[in-house]
Amino acid sequence: MTNAKAAQDDYYVYIHYTLKGIPFYVGKGKHKRAWSSEERNPFWAKVACKGFTVRILIDSLTGNDALELEELVIEMIGRRVINTGSLTNITAGGVGGWCVPPEKYNDWLCKIRNKLPRPLTEQEKINLSARMTANNPMKDKDTAIKNTDKKKKSYIVTNPNGVEQEIRGLKTWCRENGLRADCFFAILRGAFKTHQGWSIKYKVI
Repeated sequence: MTNAKAAQDDYYVYIHYTLKGIPFYVGKGKHKRAWSSEERNPFWAKVACKGFTVRILIDSLTGNDALELEELVIEMIGRRVINTGSLTNITAGGVGGWCVPPEKYNDWLCKIRNKLPRPLTEQEKINLSARMTANNPMKDKDTAIKNTDKKKKSYIVTNPNGVEQEIRGLKTWCRENGLRADCFFAILRGAFKTHQGWSIKYKVI
């Protein structure tokens, strides 16, 4: 392997845990990034100041692969800012602008499944939601408005035959129709034009 190739494949995706074992941040990086406290958001700092541990999920990744895996893991665990999980990540991550091949996607799932926290029970979700609502360091009026708008976001999808359909809940709709939500998000970012003959755009209100 050449030095240039090795440099391209030395990224990894990591999770930060509180000392009680709760995941609170997912990121991608190289070298010592996972152990660094520099250039972190203030909500990360509020949790990390009490101490944290690091777990590397997968290493030896390309930059694009690391971005896509970061987005996948953030989605699986959930973010405080939208009341879906315990992460302090402000954004959904993953700005790589490309779609992961299905075989690579499945391989990642196999590798990280045992490293991720177990799914929360329904009661734990209720308790977590109550705690985050009462004491969410990212909660303010503007954020609440943005979150409400995001939950109500609508899309127009066009099938391979040119028939348009309005949908809400893109990820759920993709699962029900055997399509890839990450590829549709890539289309919305302008990285691709179609996915399996489908196209998508935001509904203009």
